[in-house]
Amino acid sequence: MSPSGFLLNGKPITLTCGLMYYFRIHPAYWRDRLKKLRATGAIAVKIMVPWNLHEPYKDVYDFGNNSSEMSQFLDVVKFIQIAKQEDLLVLVGLGPYINADVDLGGLPSYLVGERIKIRTSQSEFLARVDRFFKLLLDHLKPLQIECGGPIIMFQLENSYGIVRENEGDDQYMLDLKTIVEQNGIKSLLFTSDSISATMDRRSLSHLGVLQTTNSETDVLAQLETLQTLHPHRPKMIHLRTGFLDHWDRPQHNAWLAHEFEAALNEAINFPASVSLHVFHGGTNFGFTSGVTCVDTPDSYHPQITSYDYDAPLTEAGDYTQKYSIVLEVFRSVHPSLYHPPPPASSPRTLSLSLPLTAELPWRDIVQQLPQQLTETSHFVHLEDLPAVDGQRQSHGYVLYSFRIRVSSKCRMKIFGRKRDIVMVLLDGKLISPSDITETNHFGFWDSDLDELDCPSYPGTYLMELLVENCGRLSFADSLEWMTEKKGMGPENRVVFKNAVPASKINITGMPFLSSWVSSLTGWKSRISYETKPAPSFVRTTFELTRDEITDTFLEIGNWRKGFVMVNGFNIGRYFCNSPQQALFVPAPLLKPGKNTVIIFEHYFNPMSMKFRTEPLFI
Repeated sequence: MSPSGFLLNGKPITLTCGLMYYFRIHPAYWRDRLKKLRATGAIAVKIMVPWNLHEPYKDVYDFGNNSSEMSQFLDVVKFIQIAKQEDLLVLVGLGPYINADVDLGGLPSYLVGERIKIRTSQSEFLARVDRFFKLLLDHLKPLQIECGGPIIMFQLENSYGIVRENEGDDQYMLDLKTIVEQNGIKSLLFTSDSISATMDRRSLSHLGVLQTTNSETDVLAQLETLQTLHPHRPKMIHLRTGFLDHWDRPQHNAWLAHEFEAALNEAINFPASVSLHVFHGGTNFGFTSGVTCVDTPDSYHPQITSYDYDAPLTEAGDYTQKYSIVLEVFRSVHPSLYHPPPPASSPRTLSLSLPLTAELPWRDIVQQLPQQLTETSHFVHLEDLPAVDGQRQSHGYVLYSFRIRVSSKCRMKIFGRKRDIVMVLLDGKLISPSDITETNHFGFWDSDLDELDCPSYPGTYLMELLVENCGRLSFADSLEWMTEKKGMGPENRVVFKNAVPASKINITGMPFLSSWVSSLTGWKSRISYETKPAPSFVRTTFELTRDEITDTFLEIGNWRKGFVMVNGFNIGRYFCNSPQQALFVPAPLLKPGKNTVIIFEHYFNPMSMKFRTEPLFI
């Protein structure tokens, strides 16, 4: 570093950088997206490392060499090596907390299950961080620029300055720095906060850690604060390019291109180095998406599957007006460098309308579940369920079942917050609302203490509460809010009018792992079209030639709520009232010959599945 800026090999340099999440991009497209970044005049790519994906189960680690659902997306070394081949330097966000709008901000959920105090200097937490960092940094330290690799900087934690005063832990940041350096990291360390609000709180700037700042639209305020705090250090800003969308906010977020251009020019002309947050967002495959929290622990806004972000490159890697803006500005910063031309984008031609060919009804699904807890006296959270084959569930659903004895027309209430959606079935049929268009219906997180009508006829019934975990908080200024468990727990009660429980509770997790879904039997050729009695799997199969395979989008606007598997891979969740009306299907997930799409739909089966060539937002 120099007082006026960064030095690389003794020469002044302004970093023009773009953030990409390797785990949100199909690895077959890593090189394409990096080429497109380098063509703008960017000289660096920033990545964030998701601990929860690299350790999907406690003490089970995956760096692209495992059989976990996301393993093929996790070869971080390969991504960095491709970046170097494409003439890009690399900045690495180590975490352990990264935010990144992912489930629990990238922390593994077993920490919550074991009541470990996340993001603190508690010895139990630091021991888990140390174990993970040792493995991670064994992969990364040979890739530092000091060793001939492309990595020039490592970020510690993320936005830790904003954590509440009574919960933040100065020692924690010191411990992280020690762990990283003891594991062979010699490159420059940095932190990232919106410093006009946090100033240099917990930044370690007095120990030589570089403080950088985040910004949405207040570029000058952030950079001027940075200049006041550190007048003799380089200035770097992580500049938002757009914003994310939420299921319960049915409008696609966008930041006007001319406003983004003005902000980018303000940063470059300050002068400051710039990392675009984000250059290319990608996709929240599977159940990986996080939740935005604002103001209170009950302010809960799950993020959609698309992480398009209104970024310079779309979710599918297409160029936008913002890409042209970035190219013009970044190339002007490095006029003497060679800038390769932007590569051509692959055409999308796959458009199909397919009939549903089979359905697996609710009762046939339940009969194939491995039961975990029987005859319990209270509800048990998802994180506290017993391990199955040595693995504790992190994502998906939990099924609670018990019998009730009804004397006359019955009503029920669920006391305590549902985490996050509960569907109520009686003798295998939904009695909670099925015509879902908003998140204030009974059973959703926005509904509180609503009553539900049960049957009028006396008798004994099997009641099932199917609870969906829609994601954990990815960011909150309170660490306590982030450790909220999923499903229903001892604090929840179901209270009846004119009915009483007639048994204890049986509980089983439903993580919907690909291996389990692929093993299911009992599919029926008869389909329940439109409103159906209970959640079910529906399936279609179709043939493709090699020449027919391109990226495509599966329309979900005529469905209601659920998730989709393409050839055994979970491409993500959907909700009919979200801004996203089509799920991205990368071409590498398809294959010549027979292809299979399986949808777990809660409420409604349309007459067909449809693939389209373009995304669809409302």
